Order: sequence, then structure tokens, then C-alpha cells
Amino acid sequence: MIQFQDWTIQAEGRVLARQYDNLTRELRVEGVIPEGWEWDLLVQAGEQMDIIRLTPGENSVSVTLTAEMLALSGFYQLQLRSTQGETVRSGESRKMS
Repeated sequence: MIQFQDWTIQAEGRVLARQYDNLTRELRVEGVIPEGWEWDLLVQAGEQMDIIRLTPGENSVSVTLTAEMLALSGFYQLQLRSTQGETVRSGESRKMS
């Protein structure tokens, strides 16, 4: 079983990213990251949804954001999801600007 404890989705500044930022912002989830799982962010902006694959690092999973990922203006709802084979675990969602 995987438990989401002591992880955060945080922006270092007031704004995580701006529309069309390309390869200038990193989104990183830090904490105890179990090995053997694939990590995704489920992203919703308005009615549009996307799945962004995260890359594992030392005590984190992250992605460098692209203009395609930030094509819509407004707030983005993020939910962390991990999968291992057919097992799926999701954490609570966060609203980010």
C-alpha cells in the first residue's frame, strides 16, 4: 500500500507559472517517494483535462512545464496519482494559479 504523507505541491513564489511559460518552470512534488510506482499529475483547467507524467528524482517527482501544458488561462486543479501495474492511488487535489 502507498500512503500520501508529508508531500507538498508548492509554488516558491505567488504564481507557479504563467500561461505559455515554456521550459522555465519546474513543478516538483517532494517527500518520501516510494520506488516502483509511476507518477502523474491529473490536471484540469476549466473543462479541459490533461495527464502529465512526472519524472522521479531524489525524494521528489517533477516535470518542467511547457507552453502546451499551460495553454489555458486561469486556475489549474492538480491531483497527484501513482500507479503500479493495475494498482492506482490518488492524493487530494490542489488548486494552483
